[in-house]
Amino acid sequence: MILDFAQYCDEGYNREKKCDTCPNVCPETGNCERCLEKIHFGNGERTYNCDNIYKFYTCKYLFKYASEIEYIFNKSHFNDLQNLNVLSIGCGPGTDFFGILNSITKNNRQTVLNYFGIELNSNWTEYHNWISERHNAIFEVLYADALEFLNNPLDSLGDFRPNIIIISYLLSDMIKGGSNVNNFITQLINKLIILLPKDLILILNDYNRGVTQYDPRFYYRIIEDEFRDKCKIKSARYHYVHNVKANYYRYGFQHENNDVLTAIPSDFSPYNPWTFCSSAQIIIRKMN
Repeated sequence: MILDFAQYCDEGYNREKKCDTCPNVCPETGNCERCLEKIHFGNGERTYNCDNIYKFYTCKYLFKYASEIEYIFNKSHFNDLQNLNVLSIGCGPGTDFFGILNSITKNNRQTVLNYFGIELNSNWTEYHNWISERHNAIFEVLYADALEFLNNPLDSLGDFRPNIIIISYLLSDMIKGGSNVNNFITQLINKLIILLPKDLILILNDYNRGVTQYDPRFYYRIIEDEFRDKCKIKSARYHYVHNVKANYYRYGFQHENNDVLTAIPSDFSPYNPWTFCSSAQIIIRKMN
């Protein structure tokens, strides 16, 4: 399904020059990658406010972000779970969904993937609808701020009860946006995790940059410590061989390689897609 989704985004991308309705200042030739760089590394002068940016973003990052999650689900941590009931907080277009689905399919696992996403940006609705129409189990998304969701998460989830929670690249977004990450962590632990049953698995996946308060890994330790204060836990950490500073990015076990796990179509070269994985990951299991 991931290649079909990528093709859908590619076919919907229409950018030979600057869009007539584009609210961003960009070259007349049109270059959504320049806008993405400003969104990710600028000072807030760019936002996700253009359909072409959404499609360009997905074509560029889909294979990397999905593969990082697929590597994790190829491990043995989930073998005892009959169904995968996944809550993804900050799900974006659903890249983690495709990583899980790829792992299930390639390993011929007899399991059902039910997915519930929390996403602030309702402009991803088109992409979520595409997935929902083709997935043969639960795929739902609630459009809400993560902190607002955590005010009363179980009511917001209705009958859905996750046994896996994924937080992928949300911490870095919160840090960049100046959100109160510590408050998010406290709410996550006290209003959601401790209320869910034994064997709940929390997965954190984000940039592997360092351990200052401006880096996601700084908060991995805080989350693990607060989790441990409330419950008995078991943890596993992973990182990928980094193409630039291998020694600097060591974090727990090293994955066997860092290649993306889906062959990227050759005609995707204009998107300059990521061809390798580079995140730091921690899996925390609730043991009581």
